[in-house]
Amino acid sequence: MPPKRPSRKSIAAQSKSSSRRCRNEVAAAGADDDYGANDVSMMEGDMDLNDGDAESGTESNANDLRDLEESLKMSMVVDTGLRKEQRQRHLETDFENQVCVVQEKIEERSERRKREVDHIQDDFLTRLLTLSRRKSELETQIIKETQELADAYLGLKEEFEAVLQGRHEDVNEAITSLIKLEDAAPPKNSS
Repeated sequence: MPPKRPSRKSIAAQSKSSSRRCRNEVAAAGADDDYGANDVSMMEGDMDLNDGDAESGTESNANDLRDLEESLKMSMVVDTGLRKEQRQRHLETDFENQVCVVQEKIEERSERRKREVDHIQDDFLTRLLTLSRRKSELETQIIKETQELADAYLGLKEEFEAVLQGRHEDVNEAITSLIKLEDAAPPKNSS
C-alpha cells in the first residue's frame, strides 16, 4: 500500500493553514518555554523562535513553506510514481487475465472445432466405406453378369455358327441337286 499523501488542497491554501498551525504551535510552545531552549521542529524544517524579530520569523515561515512545498512536490512525485507502477501492474494483470481468458476461449473453440472436424471426417469415412463396399459389390455383380453375357454370347455364337453351317450345307446340297437335275434333264431345243 503506498504511503498516504497529503490532501489535494492548493499549495496556497496549504501554506496558509500550515502557517496558522505553525503559529499556533509556536505560540503554545512559547508559553511553556521563555528562553527558546526547546525549539519547535514540528515541520520539515526548524523554526527559529529565539530571535523575536518579525522579519526572521517571516523568513523562517517562508523557508518552512518552501520546505513544505518541496516536500509536497517530492511526495507527489513519489506518489505519482507509485500510482504509475500500481496502474502498470494493474494493467499488466488485467492484460494477462484477458490473455488467459482469450487463450482459454481459443483453446475451447479449437477443441470444439477439432471435435466437429473429427465427427465430420468420421461421417465421411463411414460414407466412403459404405460406398466402397457398394462399389465392390457392383463391380463383382458387373463382372459376374459380364461373364454370363460372354458365356451366353459364346453359346449363341456356336449355335448360330452351327445353324449357318447347316444352312450352308443345305444350300450347297440344293445347288448340287439342281445342277444334277439340269444335267439329267434333256436339252431344250431352241427353235
